[in-house]
Parts: sequence; structure tokens; C-alpha cells
Amino acid sequence: MMQHRTVLIALLVFILLSSTILFAKLPGSPAPIFAQPDITPTASSPEASNTMTAHEQDDTPMGIVIPQAVNIRSGPRMYYDVIAHLEQNEQVPVMGVSPELEWLEIAFGSGWTGWVAAHMIDVSVPLEDLAVSAPTPLPTIMRLEGFTYIRQKLNNCSATALTIALTYFGGPEDQMIIGNYLRPVSTDVSVDIEQMATYANEVFAGVGAVWRMGGNWYLIRQLIAAGFPVVIETSVYVRGDQHPWAGHNRVIIGYDEQTILLYDSYLGHGNYQGYRIEQSELDETWKHMNRNFLVLYPEEREAEVAQIMGAHWDVAQSVGLAQRKALAEIVTNPNDVYAHYNLGTTYVAQGQYPEAMAAYDRALDVGGLPIRFHWYQFGIFEAYYHAGRYNELIWLAEYTMEMMGSALEAEEIHYWLGMGYAATGRLDEALAHVQRAVAMNPRFQPAQAALWQLQQGTYQPPV
Repeated sequence: MMQHRTVLIALLVFILLSSTILFAKLPGSPAPIFAQPDITPTASSPEASNTMTAHEQDDTPMGIVIPQAVNIRSGPRMYYDVIAHLEQNEQVPVMGVSPELEWLEIAFGSGWTGWVAAHMIDVSVPLEDLAVSAPTPLPTIMRLEGFTYIRQKLNNCSATALTIALTYFGGPEDQMIIGNYLRPVSTDVSVDIEQMATYANEVFAGVGAVWRMGGNWYLIRQLIAAGFPVVIETSVYVRGDQHPWAGHNRVIIGYDEQTILLYDSYLGHGNYQGYRIEQSELDETWKHMNRNFLVLYPEEREAEVAQIMGAHWDVAQSVGLAQRKALAEIVTNPNDVYAHYNLGTTYVAQGQYPEAMAAYDRALDVGGLPIRFHWYQFGIFEAYYHAGRYNELIWLAEYTMEMMGSALEAEEIHYWLGMGYAATGRLDEALAHVQRAVAMNPRFQPAQAALWQLQQGTYQPPV
């Protein structure tokens, strides 16, 4: 009897040990949906994998890219934005087909979806067997009512655009209320879209705001159709200026089939019906600023905004989509300076500084950036700093300040120049510039932190 019991116990122990080993060999849980795509700094996609994906395992039809490259669009027509691209022999899950069987809805990246021309994809099942899919139809013509148009004062387009947008929610019509808050020093030439979002969230009661990069026109039209005003960060050509290119924020109040309607604090209001500009023309200026956009909404409707924005609601996914967009534009035009620069900015947002520098270096090699470009774009300074390229950081910051002249400045340039000086041991000069950054904008937290470190003697360079 004892012998049988001993054998039984030994058998149970063996089973338990075997189970432990079996479970230890099982693969871990899948990556979260917000994980970023594995993208190199060159304009190429990961090689196709022979490993079965979750979609293959759940019998989702798969498609293989036929030509050398295929654009992914935000909707099933050629006029929808290109949001990414696929390369030859890449495999993608096919989620559905348009009613006329001409466009496929596919999944790509970190759970994103988009549309590709059906004749570009070899699908594992007949198109007639796919589920019919179509994007949510939008009104052909839309214009939001209730804004007050305001003509901007000098270098005050950001504050004025935000003031115009907030009048939609009953906000005051005085641009200097926001202007004095965002630009306490009148020589400040640059207020970015993140500062505008922070103001709306922290100061204007009852209104929420989010900003993201890598927007597309279908998303913007969805937001407008739902009643949410949008501010976009673009460029503009200033009349009669020696260096006419400048950064500029505009309020979108509506659209029609091929046209966007703006309340533009510099260019006008279009007889209060909206300043009309072709979407394709506006997109070129929006691209200069990585297609950054700010959406404003009543706080109680936040869930609705999140649903419309989809993947763009999550910061990491928004960066990933902007990255895929830049890569697609580089495939189309390898000498697209703004696409290379935007790619670098997405890598900075991910903290991937070597990849960012590779993209920025390529942009500088291509050339053609406007003289004023780095009055508004600061990602390259951050990349230089964290890559240990301090002398290049100092040169670019000093050059940018020289181009501004004595009458204009930006706290971000003072800050990054101070960081470059600090990293190279020029501590007195570093302290002076960081102090100026704090004086220009006391709410600029990186400058406040750097000032404390310099004053306490605890500063250490990153490399």
C-alpha cells in the first residue's frame, strides 16, 4: 500500500513539474496595442515576416503587396490623405472591401487601419467574400457658426487663433488676454501649439483641448462635422518681408468638397464666411509643421472626441502615425526636406535621438529650409543635445538668434543655447541664457529645472 502511495506521489510531482516547464515555454502576452512600429530612420519598412500573425490565426483574410510600394490612405478614394505606405511582398490583414470592390480596408502598424487600392493587393480570398466596409459619410459642406473674427497684432497669431477658437465657446474677444499670458515678453516670436493647449486646459474653464502631430484631412473634417473647432499649425508667406516664410496658426471653421474654410488672423475671414483655401495648398503649409493640430471641445464631450480621433487620441500612436506618414512621403520623394525633418521630430518624441539625428542630418543635406524655420521648430536642438553634438547645437542656436536680430527672441532658443554652453563647460554663458528663458516664460519647466541645477552646481551633461 505504501509502495503504491509513493509511486502515486512521484507521478503527481512529475506531472506538476512537466506543467511548469510547459507553461514556462509558452510565449508571453502580445505587445500592447499602443506599442510603436519598428521603423528605421531610412525610408523602408520592416521585411515581411513568415511568422503567423494573430490575424492569420483567426482566419482574417491576408493580402500581399504586389507592386514595389503602395500608399495607404485615410479613406477609399484617391483624394483621401496618404497616411503610410507598404512595400512589395508585405503581408497585411484585410478587414473589408468598399461596396464597388475597388478599395480594401487593411490593418497595419500598431492596430491602425487604412485603405489601399484593391488591384495593388493579392488577397487570399475572392473580393466578393470580404465584408463590405466604408468610412462614416460626412456632410459635403460644413461651416461652424459662432466665432468672432479678430485681426492679429504683431507676432501674436498663436494667441489670436486661440482667442478666435475660444469665442466659439463664449470666450472673450481680447487677444491680449491670452497674448499676455503666453507671451509675457513682447519680443517673444514663438508660441507653440502645446502652450496653446495647456492654456485652454488650465485657464479656460469648461473646455478641453488636445494637440497631436501627424493629422490628416479626413480626421479634421470629422471633427468639424461633429462641431469641434480645430487650430492647425502651419506656415504663411508674409507680404513685403525680406524673409517671407513664417510660422502661423489658423482656425478651421468649415470645409466643402476641396476647400477648407478658415478664420485666419493674418489673411482674413472671407466676408465672415471663412477664408477659402484649397485643401492641397493648405496641406503644403501644414506639412511644414508636421501637421500639428489642436482640437477644442466641451469637457463633457471628451469621450466623443476620443472616439473620433481613434488612434490619434493616444500620444504614442499619434507619433507613430506621423512617423509612417513621413516615411511614405520620403518614398514618394527622397529629397523632401520637410518629410525628413518631420521624421526626425517623431524620433525625438520617442526619445530615439540617434535615429532623429540621422533624419535631421538628411534634411540638412537636402537643404532648402527657410531662414526662420528654427524660430518655431526645436526638435533638432534636443536631438543635438542628447546625441552629444554640443558644438553643432551651439552653432545653430547662435545662428538662429543672429537671424532674429535684437528685436526678437524665443525662450526655447535661449534654453537650448544655454544647455549647449553648459555641456561644454561655459557655465556663466549658460546661466545667462537659461535665466533669460525663465524671465521670458516663468512656466517653462525645463528652463526652471536647468536654472536650479546650474545655480546649485549639480548640472551634468547627458553624454
